[in-house]
Amino acid sequence: MEILRNKGGRYRGLQDGDNSIIFSVYTNVRFGGISPDRRGLTSTLIFDTPPGARDPAVGQRESFWKRMRGKRLMPGGLVALIWKTFDSVSIYLGIVANSVPEFLNAVKESASELVIRVAFFDRNVESRILQWYHTGDTSPGETRVLIEAPVLYEAVRPFLKELQGDSTSIPFSEYLVSRSDVPSITPPRYATAPHFRWNLSPLLRHGQDFRLDVKDPTSISDARRILREESTLDPSQADALVDGLTRELTLVQGPPGTGKVCTA
Repeated sequence: MEILRNKGGRYRGLQDGDNSIIFSVYTNVRFGGISPDRRGLTSTLIFDTPPGARDPAVGQRESFWKRMRGKRLMPGGLVALIWKTFDSVSIYLGIVANSVPEFLNAVKESASELVIRVAFFDRNVESRILQWYHTGDTSPGETRVLIEAPVLYEAVRPFLKELQGDSTSIPFSEYLVSRSDVPSITPPRYATAPHFRWNLSPLLRHGQDFRLDVKDPTSISDARRILREESTLDPSQADALVDGLTRELTLVQGPPGTGKVCTA
């Protein structure tokens, strides 16, 4: 893992081992206007264009940022304004509020500056920006940078908001909410009906017949063995399938191409 710098020595991001950017840093943040938006008030931020995106040709700059769509400064993306003075450091979180066409139009205007609108979560930042307008950018030792995380905040916002409420109202809260003891995961309720059985025969070779009873530990053990021996599933896939059929909550994970869709 390494911190990337531009030629002037300024940080521009943190990179992990597979060359993916964990976060991006934009320097020399200034402010434009404050305007209304469907999210409330949004603040215009102006900052230095990062290295690699300063091509003097308008078409090249536009092409660069079109390739970056979904990766850098995307609408709804999470950003943090770091505002350092000689005696304090403040952090203001927000989301990118401008549309892609709006951003691309700004890209065409300048090779050295980028312009975005941000809807900050902390309303106090607008008052501070207005104060900045009044005094000008003259405070000694003051530094402002924008940190961008590759997180589409709007996609996860409903889940985060729900987590702020009563944790017991979350589905499967007995498993998902932090607790000192490890709960026993029960079978799906419908699978515990007296005559319910999972028909695993379509997965077995030679037309064998096998029906899994989630209420019977022996049947569960037999299902694992038979799927390993008489199906095309490998042992980990067989276990994932049985776990998914016998538990009301199962996490199946693995890298691409490991058969998660087949066993989930």
